[in-house]
Amino acid sequence: MCGRLAAVSKHSLASAVSERFGFNFALVPLLAEITVDFLVLASEIGSFCIALQLIDYRN
Repeated sequence: MCGRLAAVSKHSLASAVSERFGFNFALVPLLAEITVDFLVLASEIGSFCIALQLIDYRN
């Protein structure tokens, strides 16, 4: 649906929400997205560290 909106209106989803509802309302999904991005980054770094530990494991 985001692609359809961008193709028809020539705006991204974030700019369309900001234009329609104002900046304060658009800030809420932006902060949620940034939070999720940081959580995903932390989980990827953690899984990489676990993989390194498994590779380096010695009996």
